[in-house]
Amino acid sequence: MDFGRYGRELLLELKRSNAAYNDTLVSSCLQDLNLHVRALGDQVAAASRDQEASTDGKPKLSMSVRPSILLQEAAIHRNKRCLLTYHWVRLQRIQKQYWSPRQEDNEEQQQLGPAEEEFLQAYQQLHQRYAQNTLPFVDDLRAHAGLPPLNTERVLLRVVTVPTEGPVVLASGVSVEFRVGATHFLPWNDVEEWVRKGHLRLLTGEEHNE
Repeated sequence: MDFGRYGRELLLELKRSNAAYNDTLVSSCLQDLNLHVRALGDQVAAASRDQEASTDGKPKLSMSVRPSILLQEAAIHRNKRCLLTYHWVRLQRIQKQYWSPRQEDNEEQQQLGPAEEEFLQAYQQLHQRYAQNTLPFVDDLRAHAGLPPLNTERVLLRVVTVPTEGPVVLASGVSVEFRVGATHFLPWNDVEEWVRKGHLRLLTGEEHNE
C-alpha cells in the first residue's frame, strides 16, 4: 500500500481539463482503499483478542495498536474523499459541456469514459423530458445559455471533425455528407449532439463570409 499516492494523483488529474477519464487510476485507488479496509479489519480483530482491562473493568485496545488503526482509518477516508471529488468535478464539467457546446466557449472538450457518456446521454434525456413539459419557458433558459430554441430552426455550422462517414439521413429527413471544413445549414435538433461533442461548430454570418 502506498498511503495517499493514488488519491493525490487523481486530484492532479483534475488540473488537466481535457484529460480522458482515467479508469486505471480510479481502479488503483479503489484497490488501495479495499486494502486499507481489509488491513483495518484485521488489525481491529487482532487487537480485540488482546484487549487490556481498564480500571473500570471494561476492555480497551492497547496503546501500541491505536496509531496504526488511526492511520488506516485516515487513509480510507482520504481515498473516499479523493474518489468522490474526482467524479464530482468531472460530472460538473460534463454538465457544463452540455450547456456550453460551442467550441469557442469550450475549446478543451473533456474526453469522456463509457460511464460518463451514459451520464451525459441520461442528462440530455432528462433535460429533453423537462423541456417537453415546460417548452414555453425553456427557450428563455436555452437563450441564456447561448443555445438555439428547442425547435427545427436551422443553424449555420462548420465541420470540425467528421461525425459519421458517408452520406447520412438526419432525423428531419435531410440527407447530408460531412467533410472537414465544409459548412452546412441544418436543423438544430438534428445536430445538437454533434455540436456538443465538438464535431460541428456553430458559425455566425460573419464567419461564413470569411
